[in-house]
Amino acid sequence: MTNPIHTGVDSNTSVTGTLGTGGGGTLDPDKVRQIQLLAEASLVSFTATPATLTPFGTAKLAWNIAMPNTVLSGITVEVVIEGLGGDLVGNGPGGTVLPQDSVVVAPFGDTVYGVALRTPLAYRELGTLSLPVDFAACNSLDLPIAAFTNPIITTAKAQFQSNSQLKLRQDPTVDVGINSFVLSIALEAEIPDWRNANVTMAFSIVSQRNGLISASLNTANATVSPGPLSTILSAGCAAAVAGACESVINGFLWSSVGPTMVTMLADALNAAVAVRRDELGSKVVTTTKKVPKFDLYDFTLTNNGMTMRMCPHS
Repeated sequence: MTNPIHTGVDSNTSVTGTLGTGGGGTLDPDKVRQIQLLAEASLVSFTATPATLTPFGTAKLAWNIAMPNTVLSGITVEVVIEGLGGDLVGNGPGGTVLPQDSVVVAPFGDTVYGVALRTPLAYRELGTLSLPVDFAACNSLDLPIAAFTNPIITTAKAQFQSNSQLKLRQDPTVDVGINSFVLSIALEAEIPDWRNANVTMAFSIVSQRNGLISASLNTANATVSPGPLSTILSAGCAAAVAGACESVINGFLWSSVGPTMVTMLADALNAAVAVRRDELGSKVVTTTKKVPKFDLYDFTLTNNGMTMRMCPHS
């Protein structure tokens, strides 16, 4: 079943453009001609197949536009397919969108797509369609916040307990907000004749469409303070040495420790999610012999805990 173009309030036949006036108070004739040009076009069809998506699914958008018959020298009429996050890339040369074409989309949630025409001085919306995502077959699982944060903290501590270059100053902490959380690790780096450096790293974790959680390193920085023996240096030299030390440590964090921690955190969190996913799969009762495979689709974080949405994923 396809999802046709919307009519009524969602169908737009108006043309917009900044008419403006010349020095004599008359309308710009080039702008008027381009607006009149776009007014000749009509939208024959604009569909989505299927009309409703399931999580992890894709749909094909297809459109057919009757383009203007008039030709203006030097003026190109562009077809624009509007989607969440910007215009879609078409199958024409250089990614241009053709008047009769299709494209495969995979929106994460309910999305409205639009089709329009554009010239340098005018823009016309031809129609829109809504592509909803049906979450009826999904299940929500609630986790207390400790069940989510403990694997993160355990992984972070294990990484630095045997590290000779970086040591924990205190236990890592996880700050949880609405739909986001950050792991902060307070470290120290031993530098001869200087006070130990203060090193801080912060990570964030997001849910991906492939049913997995991925991590990223947001910040990693070191602050080095001169120690007693550094007083033999002038103030300028001490600052230069401290800056050099900070540069070396930061490079080590971003090139070695950071990437390692990203992988370890993601693996630990995905292992915890997999346990709950398998528990869910064993409890689901179906009318067919085939038991659906569930994967993490998205999650919601609050200060009190985490709600995971598990959806069938073939």
